Amino acid sequence: MANWKGRLSVLAFGAAIAGIGYLLWASGDRVGFLFGLIGGACIAVSTMLPNSLFEKTVSFVGRFW
Repeated sequence: MANWKGRLSVLAFGAAIAGIGYLLWASGDRVGFLFGLIGGACIAVSTMLPNSLFEKTVSFVGRFW
């Protein structure tokens, strides 16, 4: 999953979750901040980690998903 399609899917998932979190936060719901943090973490993982560490992170998160 370390190819560009895997990274793009994690980036898109993170952007969607962060967008939902922003909308929740703007409407006054406090859980939106948590959604924004989770989305931001997905975006950071997909853009900044090298391939081997990205694969390990995705497989680790996949165990609990």
